[in-house]
Amino acid sequence: MPIISIIWSIPVGVSFAALHEQGVDPVVARINMAFKTPLKSGDEFVSKLYMKKEGIKYVFYQDIFRKSDQKVVVKSTVETVCVVNGRLSNSELFDNVFAPYLK
Repeated sequence: MPIISIIWSIPVGVSFAALHEQGVDPVVARINMAFKTPLKSGDEFVSKLYMKKEGIKYVFYQDIFRKSDQKVVVKSTVETVCVVNGRLSNSELFDNVFAPYLK
């Protein structure tokens, strides 16, 4: 899923393989997508993304708009969590990395 790869690759220098070896696995818990307006071949679009921390979850909100008329194409929410040594947990690493992006 490309959106998830993009979301979790924000932290420059954070390796999924290295995290896994340390027992830290960021995972997608839930995805919700509402398709509102179709795009056709050649349409340009604008993607807007922001995130919040809700308890132990990082929630990413993405809205995609058709550029020509600013109509909403897709509204989506991706909830992610960290599993540390097999248990849901806060991740100080991601808290620090995502701090500048959190609302």
